[in-house]
Amino acid sequence: MMRDPAMLLLDEPMAGVNPSLVREIGERLVTIASEGVTIVLIEHQMDLISRLCDHVIVMADGKKMIEGTFDFVAGNKDVQNAYMGSRK
Repeated sequence: MMRDPAMLLLDEPMAGVNPSLVREIGERLVTIASEGVTIVLIEHQMDLISRLCDHVIVMADGKKMIEGTFDFVAGNKDVQNAYMGSRK
């Protein structure tokens, strides 16, 4: 961050992180984004994704499954089945 990047790429930065620290890191990422830095985030913590991301792309089996707002992709039955399983 010392060189004023235009983009920040993060691959699961919250993996194994204490929940209180996740909130702090999330708040810092919101601040960074508000300063005009594009953040590309690979993450499985949906509460964080919902707070941080304007645009979400869901991948499954190495391919793009769907993209759109968090609410749009989270409400998609294919996404729910792929990541949470289906009810039988």
